[in-house]
Amino acid sequence: MSAPPTSKTQWELPVLSLLTAERNAFGLRTRDYKRYRTHCANKVHRLRQVLKLTHGKVKGYKPAPPITPETLTDVRALHLLLFQSDRLYAHSRELQPTLPRVAHTRLRRALQSSSLLLSLALSLPPAHALPASHLAQIAVQHLVLLGTIHLDASSYTPALHAFSLAHALLARIARLEASDDRARALAQAAADEVAPQVRYCAYQLGERGTAHEVERVVEEHLPAARESGALKEFDVLVERLEEATAAREAQGGKAQLEPLTWRGEVVDVRNAELVDVLLRVQRTRGALANSKKPPRSKYDGVLLAYTDAVGVAAGLLSSAGGASSSSLQTLHDTLAFRLLDTRLERDLALAGGLGDSPADERARVKLLDGVLQTLGQMKELGVVEEDDELSGSLEAKVEYYKALRNHHLARSHHFASQPAEALTLLSAAHLYLRSARTLLPPSPSAEDRTPLSPERDLDAHDARVSKAEEEAKRAWFAARTARRPLFFDLAGAGVGVPMQALLERAGRETGEVQEEVREVQEKVKEVRLEEKPVVEDVGMREQERGQEQEQEQKGRGSWLGSLWGRK
Repeated sequence: MSAPPTSKTQWELPVLSLLTAERNAFGLRTRDYKRYRTHCANKVHRLRQVLKLTHGKVKGYKPAPPITPETLTDVRALHLLLFQSDRLYAHSRELQPTLPRVAHTRLRRALQSSSLLLSLALSLPPAHALPASHLAQIAVQHLVLLGTIHLDASSYTPALHAFSLAHALLARIARLEASDDRARALAQAAADEVAPQVRYCAYQLGERGTAHEVERVVEEHLPAARESGALKEFDVLVERLEEATAAREAQGGKAQLEPLTWRGEVVDVRNAELVDVLLRVQRTRGALANSKKPPRSKYDGVLLAYTDAVGVAAGLLSSAGGASSSSLQTLHDTLAFRLLDTRLERDLALAGGLGDSPADERARVKLLDGVLQTLGQMKELGVVEEDDELSGSLEAKVEYYKALRNHHLARSHHFASQPAEALTLLSAAHLYLRSARTLLPPSPSAEDRTPLSPERDLDAHDARVSKAEEEAKRAWFAARTARRPLFFDLAGAGVGVPMQALLERAGRETGEVQEEVREVQEKVKEVRLEEKPVVEDVGMREQERGQEQEQEQKGRGSWLGSLWGRK
């Protein structure tokens, strides 16, 4: 808990910031009212102990001293009333399904604490006066409690008046905090929570055709709401907000967060948590262009920031409902597309920085596998499916990078002396490039930062693939027609023994060596002349075999002739 401000400083009570942080951290985001009520009870108890506003420990009941304008000397007393009111509100929502009458009583007590907080905040002396935005936030909390009481009692007209006043104040707070992205997002998120109550009350009052137009309903019922007395200080608060807005505009303050756009339209960021992570994305993205680090290192910060933003948006989407879920879905898909697009940019930068060695080709193929996976995830996003041009461009990119992957994979096979496999991959690459030309839209989408060009990308790559295919065909033909090694008959046609070199190494004289070499050569010639080649005459062997068969037949005939009396 922060230290109390001194008497010379202006007090502050940013209700929206305080309640949003506490509710999100202690269970109210998941409708765990008991957990949040316990947290608020502990917080109120600690504040009472610090301010010495406890009930006392004497025998019997002793009420706590009241908080009045005369006894109000510390801003933490306002914090005590704020969290006491929120504790009672959480208790009433916890009891509403089972004990509605008790829940109604708790809600009225919460309204009493809120009314006391508003009256004390308006009566502060000028030295401790709260800013106009903080006063309006206190009034908004009071009006939401009042409208909830009337809504539980099915009194739709006073409930609509209270919610209309709250919505109008929140719109003016957002206009005032235009230069503070987080405060503006808090006001817009609170307005989104009030909008369903406005629509429901208008629907119950018979405005069924135009109940979805929240701003129109608020403008129509705002004069009657002012006269209803739901908030007597409404005109005073509006006047203070307009004066503060004029003073802020005169200072020339600008929002730090750049608008997030999709297809030329601004995507509203109406959540303070998202504002924080998007500011970090913006800072890291701006430092990316001037970074001198390697691609793998300089993209880490941007990808991490985008991952956090997508995670926050996914958490908000899972807990949101109604009309706000559609805007959150668009925001989530837009951030997811930016994340995948940045990852695609990193992988292509890494692939472009590799060389032409076999190891680099294998690494490039793995990176292109990641590129294809990223493109597949981008195609599944809802905002991409609604954009025909972007969807067609991504389909064409998938075919193009498949052809690029096959090209580099074929180079790896070429290095491994496998031309047949390389030819198969290059033939498929031609088909992928033809499909990419068919799928490429005539005009690129506004969200495609690296569109494919038929001349620069497709035609140029098709020429490279054709050249690689011709080289692979040459290598394949050379591998099939290579001359086989000759067989040498060492006995008859072998290479002579280098006797001269051997004798020189043995230390013999040159003349003797030559004479001995000559003698050896003459002996080799004589041996070759004496040798007779052994020729196997197949015809003679067949003739001899035929004569043997004729003699055998004659012997059989003389034997049979002698047996039957024939010659």
